[in-house]
Amino acid sequence: MNLLRRSTIVLSLAAAALAASPSLGHSQDAAKDAPKPPAVEATQAGPIDAKASAIYERGVQAVRAYRTIEMTSQTKIEGMDDMAGMLPAGFDAKHRVLFRTNAADAVPTQIGGALRIEQLDDTGVANYAVIDELAEAKAMLADPRAKTYSALAGEDWPMVVGVKMIAVPNWFLEQRIRGRDDAQANYGFGASTIKSAAIEGVETLDGVECDVVKVVRELAMGSGEGMEGMEEAGAIPTIRMKETIAFARTDGLPRRITMMPEMDDMPEGADFPVPVTVLTGVKVDGEMDAALFATTAPEGFAKVEPPKPDFMMGGDEGGEPETPALKVKVGDAAPDFALKDLAGAEVTLASLKGKVVLLDFWATWCGPCKAAMPAIQKIADDYKDKGVVVLGINTWENSPDAARKYMEDKKFTYPCLLAGDPLAEAYGVPGIPTIVVLGKDGSVEFLEVGMGGDGKIRAAIDAALAK
Repeated sequence: MNLLRRSTIVLSLAAAALAASPSLGHSQDAAKDAPKPPAVEATQAGPIDAKASAIYERGVQAVRAYRTIEMTSQTKIEGMDDMAGMLPAGFDAKHRVLFRTNAADAVPTQIGGALRIEQLDDTGVANYAVIDELAEAKAMLADPRAKTYSALAGEDWPMVVGVKMIAVPNWFLEQRIRGRDDAQANYGFGASTIKSAAIEGVETLDGVECDVVKVVRELAMGSGEGMEGMEEAGAIPTIRMKETIAFARTDGLPRRITMMPEMDDMPEGADFPVPVTVLTGVKVDGEMDAALFATTAPEGFAKVEPPKPDFMMGGDEGGEPETPALKVKVGDAAPDFALKDLAGAEVTLASLKGKVVLLDFWATWCGPCKAAMPAIQKIADDYKDKGVVVLGINTWENSPDAARKYMEDKKFTYPCLLAGDPLAEAYGVPGIPTIVVLGKDGSVEFLEVGMGGDGKIRAAIDAALAK
């Protein structure tokens, strides 16, 4: 598998990663308490303005065409004041980003390309990362003040470097990847279809006149690793992305990018954090010193172990990203519960003793939850005669009838338990979907916040059955 695929699939949709990706999911506070961000209004798909669509397409072609791009990027989160604990250190710092490719249609971090990301502060460069796949997929992290560096190669580096790549405008990465013939085969990128487009106005940003365009796109999540259950169920998910982008009239590139998912069945008044990336000092197709992209040891620097990524919501630095901020851990006794199913029958933890149990905490307004449900249904079907019980735990729901209607409309047949907020609290669920596998004795065998595929879940079920 392509070395960078694991870190770029989510990064290419940064807004989804922050507000609604299967990796990060939705937090309860984000769903219920966030104030309305002014940058993006709630809109449904509508007419496509030809001029707006042409400006957007010019931007897409521009970002694919340039062989070098230099810019300073800074991303802020609008709509939530308490995001600090959910974001990697330095997320909202200014970063100088340099792309260099040897082919106009090459992704900067693929064969024939290199990328340098410098985190800036008031006194200069605080640290930097270099990725150069001309050098056999090597990468380096360096701290020029401490005079230390970490060298990474092969399978060791994608997640560590992935944290740094959050500084890269992810709209850029997505559009460059979509320009490749292998966008779906190697990256799992399906079709991108504009559903509405409108011109919002004209602004001057960083001294450049820009057309501000609002677009709603429908994105097919494609296929590949982590989508097996969804592929077999014939239900590859789509998400609808709302974007408000200021495109420079000079070079066609964005100077401000606002992205967030648009989801059906959102609770009334609910809003989500909105990443807004501002780009300044943009230069294209200039000469770049090859030394900037060197992954060899800088002169006078001492080699140190690479840092452990602090990437997932709620996790401590160096902690396991699959289980952030939960009150229980693998091996603990499962919290007791007594909840009613859609028919009004009570289901208790005690009644499930001797069975392997999968709990899926979800809500109808949660896009990633709904995207994962075909795979959950497939698991339920595959294990129905093997002593496994699959239970949806409807949580943080806006309407008492929403879960029933959604399960019926989508023809999901595995049981769903209602009013699961107390159980979510008992587990310390920080975001949904959250997946839990319980052993036959009622102990916790597996925990995952978000769902990146059904492979690990099936492995956990098989291991629990074997005990």
